[in-house]
Amino acid sequence: MLRSVPSVVRRSLQADLVRYAVAIISVGLAFVIATYLQRLPIRSPFVLIYLAAIAVSFWHGRRGPGLLASILATVCLSIHFLFSEHRWPRVAAYDLPILCFFVFFVWWIQAFSRSRQQWEQGLVRSRDDLEAEVKERTDEAFRISSEYHAKEAERRMLATLVEQSPNLIAVTDDSGNLSFINEAGRRLLEIQEQGGIGQVNLGEHLSMRQSDVAKGSIPLFTEEHFDLEMNRPNAPSAATMHLCFTAFPIPPSSVGGSLLRAFVAQDVTKRTEAERKLRSSLEENGRLLEENKLLQEKQQHENITLQERNLALQSEIADIQRARFEKIIGESPSIRRTLSKVEQVAATDVTVLITGETGTGKELIAQAIHENSERAEMPFRAINCAAFPTTLMASELFGHERGAFTGADRQRLGQFELAAGGTLFLDEIGELPLETQAMLLRVLEEHGFERLGGAKRIRSDVRIIVATNRDLHAGMQKGEFRRDLFFRLNGFPIEVPPLRDRKGDIPLLVQHFVRVSADRHGKHIRNIEKRTMEMLWAYSWPGNIRELRNVINMSVVVSPGEDLVIDEELLFGSPEIKNITEGTLDEKLAQYERSLIERALTESHGRISGQSGAATLLGMPGSTLTARIKVLRIDAAKFKIQPE
Repeated sequence: MLRSVPSVVRRSLQADLVRYAVAIISVGLAFVIATYLQRLPIRSPFVLIYLAAIAVSFWHGRRGPGLLASILATVCLSIHFLFSEHRWPRVAAYDLPILCFFVFFVWWIQAFSRSRQQWEQGLVRSRDDLEAEVKERTDEAFRISSEYHAKEAERRMLATLVEQSPNLIAVTDDSGNLSFINEAGRRLLEIQEQGGIGQVNLGEHLSMRQSDVAKGSIPLFTEEHFDLEMNRPNAPSAATMHLCFTAFPIPPSSVGGSLLRAFVAQDVTKRTEAERKLRSSLEENGRLLEENKLLQEKQQHENITLQERNLALQSEIADIQRARFEKIIGESPSIRRTLSKVEQVAATDVTVLITGETGTGKELIAQAIHENSERAEMPFRAINCAAFPTTLMASELFGHERGAFTGADRQRLGQFELAAGGTLFLDEIGELPLETQAMLLRVLEEHGFERLGGAKRIRSDVRIIVATNRDLHAGMQKGEFRRDLFFRLNGFPIEVPPLRDRKGDIPLLVQHFVRVSADRHGKHIRNIEKRTMEMLWAYSWPGNIRELRNVINMSVVVSPGEDLVIDEELLFGSPEIKNITEGTLDEKLAQYERSLIERALTESHGRISGQSGAATLLGMPGSTLTARIKVLRIDAAKFKIQPE
């Protein structure tokens, strides 16, 4: 049954049982001794024995066991009196006083025991109070010690900050003599420590160093803020510096102490010079604005229309863009929008995702971003992700240590290290293997990498520009491209328009490619026929600028004289195309329809039906397109990719 009682209660019960058992055993032992002594010729000795038993019980067991011992002793003593050999008159005359004596001493022992218990409880309370006070004093001492150490650490920190501050920090007494000055102040005012800084008067020292141009009284104790123009130390007399002072009083640290004054001075020479230049620029801007206002009034007087001014401004912007993006040729609205985005993102370090069809000049856009950024003086590295096998892609990007894999007989730096501080252009990012995608994502997030086979962490300070002609959203749905990497790379998307959306740039591009190709091949092409330009304009250019460049290059090679000759077979696969500016309306419509169908067949590689067929591109049924091909006598087989 005791097993079900908690251990603390069980131990308390056991202690109580021991105390009461001591009382019973003491009285029982007293009874045995008294019974034995009663048989001896000793006069009433058993009262003292019972008193001893009661005293032991009260002393060891306290109140409860003591009272039990008193009751039992009284019962035992009564038994002795009842079975005494003496008669009752003698018992009453002799043993009754002894019984009274017994009762008195029992009361006295009980009172003494209660007093002892109260003393013990008082001592325990005093001990507990003393321990609590000691703990409180210890905690208080620990708190005071912690506050002292914290204030000491704060004092050392403030002293270090004051000493290492680039500004002048000084403290003087009420007469201007220095009490403290930091290292920057000693260096700025050329104050030597020989003889002590207390002998240096700050006002007199500043007056001696004050510039001759700005000589005057120094308001050390009259103003809170004042500026001084002083001769720069260790420099020609003409070199001056501007100091901006801030002064404030420091209360005395003790009663009756002297008032101190602190000074903080900052060298604002560069700021003053910048303000002067800013004022000069504002004045110049004001003058230019006034001139602009006069020009506007003049334009109004000359009846210059808003449209003409707008065209002039657009031409100026185009000239500026041509100067900044000289490698990118074009003035169409679509390419201007693209170049505006390039101009916006070039000054930042945002990761750029360039999308567009193949041959649209995505690498030129990446180079333009690099050349107009703050990294223009650093390397520009370009890598085609589709040109490397999966096993070598990571080594090409991050490099490898000697022995990292079979054939790695020497250490090799990767593109990230070669492009340090500059720009790394990753073309065809959609072809990057998934394993390398995870490694690239880690570099973008942690700005660091390790070479293959190496353990040394290399910090990466490279701007990433990527390009692709694939649909990365479709790649993510198929599991071929990581979503987290896409959102990392898509910091600033730029879409390069295809050539068919910027046909207004075809004449400029043709002239440029003709000039470059003619110089390369030693030709003299001076004339481009109108019919040739119209034919180039009518073509859809599925290969974009790269295809145009190749066509112009081949045409320059085969042109016999100074006129550019373009073989129609290069464009439409058939020499039967006619001049679209000649003939009746029906003939022109037929020619335009033929051009659209041939462009669709070129993009679909001769496929008519299906999701990627020419009929889908033109938005018409496949049977209708087949009938129109027969009517126009178009050979669809010529547009199919021939096996090698």
